[in-house]
Amino acid sequence: MLDYVAGQYSVSAIDTPSSGYALALSEKDDFLALSVRFTLDEVISVVLDMDGDLPEQIIGGKIADSLMESADRNLFDAAARLLAILDEPVQLAYMSRHIKREMSHNSSVRIIYMHSLSSF
Repeated sequence: MLDYVAGQYSVSAIDTPSSGYALALSEKDDFLALSVRFTLDEVISVVLDMDGDLPEQIIGGKIADSLMESADRNLFDAAARLLAILDEPVQLAYMSRHIKREMSHNSSVRIIYMHSLSSF
């Protein structure tokens, strides 16, 4: 069982359930869940394309917390843009690849950061 609060997300390297249910809702009864699948090739491609030594800077703790906050915010913004075009098949066919790449970049930044914290 997982407990999520507003603005929280999970990245999983294993298969996750394709459905679930909320045990309790907020006072507004609002809840949104989105699952985006990335192939290993998509993730590796994004990490390899990161500018310069960004992964090393993240691991070395040389990146400001503001970059992590920005990555999280950008991930949610990209998810919102993906949701906004779900009913536009022509735009979705083209833009989904680019939006998923952006999402993969932002989640990879967070994963590298979290991994660097847990490895000390």
